[in-house]
Amino acid sequence: MVYAFRPVVFLLLLFLTAPAFPEPLQAANPQSSLTRLTGEFDALIANPARAGRRDLWLALEERFAALAARSQGDVKARASFYHARAREELARRSFSAADHREAVSRFASVAKAHPKHAIAPESLFRQADILTRRLGDHAGAVTVLEKLIKDYPRAGNISEARQLLALAKNPPPAQNRARAPAAAKAPPAKTVMEQLGLTVRTIMLDAGHGGNDPGARAAGITEKHFALAMARRVGALLQKEGFTVLYTRTTDTYIPLRDRTDMANNKKADLFISIHVNANPNSAVRGLETYYLGEARTRSAQIVAARENGVSVRNVSDLQFILTDFMLSSKVKESRHLANSVHNGILRRLRGVKLAAHDNGVRSAPFYVLMGARMPAILVEFGYITNAHDAANLKNDAFLQRQAEGLVQGIKQYRADLAKAIPKTN
Repeated sequence: MVYAFRPVVFLLLLFLTAPAFPEPLQAANPQSSLTRLTGEFDALIANPARAGRRDLWLALEERFAALAARSQGDVKARASFYHARAREELARRSFSAADHREAVSRFASVAKAHPKHAIAPESLFRQADILTRRLGDHAGAVTVLEKLIKDYPRAGNISEARQLLALAKNPPPAQNRARAPAAAKAPPAKTVMEQLGLTVRTIMLDAGHGGNDPGARAAGITEKHFALAMARRVGALLQKEGFTVLYTRTTDTYIPLRDRTDMANNKKADLFISIHVNANPNSAVRGLETYYLGEARTRSAQIVAARENGVSVRNVSDLQFILTDFMLSSKVKESRHLANSVHNGILRRLRGVKLAAHDNGVRSAPFYVLMGARMPAILVEFGYITNAHDAANLKNDAFLQRQAEGLVQGIKQYRADLAKAIPKTN
């Protein structure tokens, strides 16, 4: 970084007093710029003190707008969408009707300009949600939602759209909200774990890479195919244990890293698990590694993060500076606990049937795919396909099955640990 050898105090003052994130993006690759900006967007949301500053949101809006203006295709659509999202987040904090109306206008523009992009139905839904819940324009929301349901019947948010449409068509009378009958039946009491948001019922499995992003390739193994097959294997086992399983992808399709945690957040998943295999120019490097979001404390962790993020090691170092604030508010402790439970579960299951896997431990690293998750999130690297021993294991069905079983056992152990930590109530 430019400031790597300057005093830490100077770095902190510079970061806290800057109007936003001022590094110019004009010379950067548009996709890399978008990834970096969405990371900064997540970091701002995660820091309550900074998220309350209007100037930071306006400056971030300008950068998304500038990126959209100089980009084409997917990047242009997503940059425009985040230009609207930034105003939506600002409006949530300003409580300004003008800000809410501006967010509605921007989401409408995104849907109109990019009708065939996956971001269109999400833009329409957010537009309608603001109209209904923030501005009280139920008729306007109905018009938008009916268009969403008609034009995008297979959209991932179609169920939520129908629910919101029902609310918009039959809004509760404002004058009656405070006059509920005294004898009205109360909803079932939530358990302490539910109140604290510590339930573990729904798991989002993320098969790494996909489509035009193959991931690592060696020894006849392509990472995107391995990840999808392992996700299906793990998902089947989780379903047998009574968990609800969701997938970021079920076919060989490309999904941007930032969208993967968005999918988990939108579906209110309780855990997010990203599945990968590793690679290294040094064929002697091998072993199981499990990661949670944080700073890369070793050179090897930086290299893995750089490969999975599709950036240089230097970019990973820059990202760690952004993560400093972000990590203060995210679920680091729970993610670390989950990572340890899953990692140890896999190793125990393999050892139980006298199969060996080299243990590289649980590590932290700044993975883009984990940023923005509102639930404990981890990334599992099941081995190095560039190592002959690991590659042979990763082609062995019995070995893969034991790894999958161990991962599920780790999730169950994590759930049990949470239950033990919560005091019982009468």
